Amino acid sequence: MATTALSAAESATDGTHSLAAAAIDTTVRYQIHENGRFRATVTNWGYFGTFNFALVDSGHGEPTTVPWPAPAFESPPRSRVEYLYEAGLWIGGIVDGDTLVSTGTLGEWTAHELYPAGRMGPVGSDALGDEEFTFVYSDTATDPGRVPRDSYDGRHRPLPVTVRQTTRLVDDSSFAQGLIIELTVTNIGDAAIENLWLGWMVDPDVMHDDRDLGYLDDLTGHRQAAITLEGQRIAVSAAWAADNDGDPDSSLGAFDDRSTTGTFASMYLGGSPQLSSESYNWWISAVPRNYDWGPQRAPGDTNGSGGRGRLLGDAMRYRRMANREIDYDQVFAAVDRSAQGWVAPPPTLIAVDYANGYDTRFLHTVGAVTLWPGDSVTAAWAWVVSPRWHADPGHFAGTFDAIDPQAYLHGLNMHSLDTALARMQILWDNGFTPATVGPPRGLTIAGWDDSTASLRWVPRRTARLDGYEILRSTDSLHFDDRIAMLPRDDSASTDTGLERLVTYYYTIRSLDNRGRPGMNATMVGILPDRPMTPADLSAHRGNREIRLTWEPAEEPDVVGHRVYRLDTAFGWQPVGETADQTSFVDRSVDNAIVYSYRVAAISALGSESFPTAPIHGIALAFDGPPLVIDQTPAGTAALTDKDSVSAVWRRLLGSLGTQYRDADPTRTAALALNILDPHPAAIAVADGVSGLTQSTIETMALYAYAGGITICAGRNLFNTAQLTEGLIAFGPGQFPYDAFGITMADYPRVLLSHPTRLNAEFVGARAVDPRFGDLSVDSSRTDWGLNPVLPATEGAVGFVGWFDIDTSRAQVLYAFQSRDSASSPMQGRPVAVISRDERWKAAAFSFPLSYIREEDAAEALLATLQALGWRTHRPGDADGDNVVTVADVQHMVRHLFGPSFLHDPANADVNADCRVDILDAVVLINFLWRGGTEPLPGCASERR
Repeated sequence: MATTALSAAESATDGTHSLAAAAIDTTVRYQIHENGRFRATVTNWGYFGTFNFALVDSGHGEPTTVPWPAPAFESPPRSRVEYLYEAGLWIGGIVDGDTLVSTGTLGEWTAHELYPAGRMGPVGSDALGDEEFTFVYSDTATDPGRVPRDSYDGRHRPLPVTVRQTTRLVDDSSFAQGLIIELTVTNIGDAAIENLWLGWMVDPDVMHDDRDLGYLDDLTGHRQAAITLEGQRIAVSAAWAADNDGDPDSSLGAFDDRSTTGTFASMYLGGSPQLSSESYNWWISAVPRNYDWGPQRAPGDTNGSGGRGRLLGDAMRYRRMANREIDYDQVFAAVDRSAQGWVAPPPTLIAVDYANGYDTRFLHTVGAVTLWPGDSVTAAWAWVVSPRWHADPGHFAGTFDAIDPQAYLHGLNMHSLDTALARMQILWDNGFTPATVGPPRGLTIAGWDDSTASLRWVPRRTARLDGYEILRSTDSLHFDDRIAMLPRDDSASTDTGLERLVTYYYTIRSLDNRGRPGMNATMVGILPDRPMTPADLSAHRGNREIRLTWEPAEEPDVVGHRVYRLDTAFGWQPVGETADQTSFVDRSVDNAIVYSYRVAAISALGSESFPTAPIHGIALAFDGPPLVIDQTPAGTAALTDKDSVSAVWRRLLGSLGTQYRDADPTRTAALALNILDPHPAAIAVADGVSGLTQSTIETMALYAYAGGITICAGRNLFNTAQLTEGLIAFGPGQFPYDAFGITMADYPRVLLSHPTRLNAEFVGARAVDPRFGDLSVDSSRTDWGLNPVLPATEGAVGFVGWFDIDTSRAQVLYAFQSRDSASSPMQGRPVAVISRDERWKAAAFSFPLSYIREEDAAEALLATLQALGWRTHRPGDADGDNVVTVADVQHMVRHLFGPSFLHDPANADVNADCRVDILDAVVLINFLWRGGTEPLPGCASERR
């Protein structure tokens, strides 16, 4: 069953998870394949893997924990045993004499050249596999903000291609070890692409994620063999990668559930007949020259740094793609094969280090074809994870010899790998007909009463599907009772005549057009006397209390509900029962602590429903002023002057009685939720080189989840890695996405050697929302000017990032304004956003507000607080300083005849006619100087 990165409350009509809803989708969309043997993440960027661990697996993570990264190529599912870090499509060719290579990933740094050309989702009812996902992407982007400048080639030169990529798997256990990837590459330019090659650059990293440095003992090689399977003679030619010893438990000397005993392999299955040549090359991608190496036919190829491994520049990448070489296996790295025409190995100690396992990459490509404008070429690969490659935990230690590794190779389970690959070839050659159809997804009990049960499921869309068979059991073991056979488009069925006090179990399986049944779906069960589970459980904050609400099932025999709370020592414990059908208040809680709840319905017979999914509640007081939490670090390395920043922030919201808290991460403890308890609004600030710390992000996420007004502001805002350069993706389960709608952020690496980077062009922000005024940088207070160690940048603020957003979840407040608006690719990009989701009162500014003109910054913050629901509730207080004086009259007049911001229009509407005009100024003057009518609290129809 596929897992899409969607929260339980969300769905996607085209079946894909989107990190941006836009007509031209330029951010990551991804799917997680799953069939019981492996899980794999595929994207619309010509990229497989976890995107620097930024893509989210929605099946993991809770509000109090860091979300789990999506799997790259994980087997078994949810084991956290990975066989891949990343893999990117490479397409290379010659256009008008210019050698160009388009890459899904370079394997050296986070850089991508293939971007979505449109929005595509799962293939419809003509699908060949049980699960299919299709993405379309192209090499057309040249924006340096997306495609960084290459140190060897300069500005990116696109290869004019578009790619339609379809990935398929089946649930038949005989063919379930692999994923089939089919590509159609089309020339969208006006010149021929000569000698086109295409294939995959793979960085395996075979390891359990708990194994530190587990990627440093990988091996790779190329397997050529023939195997007879089901009467067919199948040729195998595949690149493989595996752990050197399978990672046995070091203390027990045995394999355990964290061991990597399988092997990953990539095999070309076929496609356009011109693609008849194969290349396989591996290398070590280390920066020291002696460790920058890979095998090559003499005289070999040297990169611009003097190494023989890293592929630097399009010309070198293309030469390696098109060399038609099949490198010898990595275990032979210390064997001198110069007599056979290979370059000599590196020095012996280094070569032995390679041979017994290292951080290795390989490139597996096919070619070559001349692609004329408008023409296409097709190619298909199988990727498999073959189990039991390592059978003996002591085999590597007992047999490996870098000078003569044959004994080690002979002890590996090559037959398992050959069989898995041969089955993929049979599956492809025969149009998927050898495989049975997997079960429909999402079998659930949709409802029941004392004698009936309603079943629902998500229909398959496989072309070979004929219908479904529903089976029933009373012991959960023997499903001999077939209760229905249904056509392929059905998605529901009702079973009748059930007996009370008997538990029933159900499963469903598909029947293909040959009448063959597939595997059973995961069973579901009911007890007819058991009430249905309450729906839509939610938690609501109070001061030292948490109120739970839910929607009860419409069953007349439900007499009450039992509430459970999670105890860290004893698990789920009853915290109370209520006859109330819709709510419960837990007053046995302390503020600033996360509590988890479940609710179950109770029938008149005393039976209890299955409990709801957990919900999390937090009690907070919210009875004080706003709070500024300043995480700007001190010191010249922070690229800022801490004292100046803190002075600005102390003044910005002083009129609201705002409290300031220095939370410098270099000298203060992590931010705790109890610090935020009294404050109904919190502004987290990080104006130096570093962003907010991970612990602060988690605390702010909990605070926002509990209903606090949340503003985050600063440079490199959610970039907890700090040194990561370029685009970072966010998705469901991550605070930047959930609260702020941020799908992608550009967080530049701050390097003193690059003071003139494009990101140093920031001179202000243009207001996109009419409630806000434009912001200008105070040239006397730029970070460079405040820090005498650094050179001046003519009034600009350096290294400001920008956001991409999901416009259904957030709206733009401000856009980047560049010093050179004609050339800067950042010009006009979002730099401040506010949540559209009523569950979150949240906004984010991706630049240091302490370097903006103070009047501009104060009005921007006040406007944001107001938009998020902050109210002073003081009629006549037009300027938001909590007192009514002549300054409010002046502020109101400036608002009516100029750009001045009203902190709260309800306070300025002192005659309660539901608008702010000159009459309100007159009423306020009469009140202040002539003893006139006291100001009223805003629009009469909306008084609170």
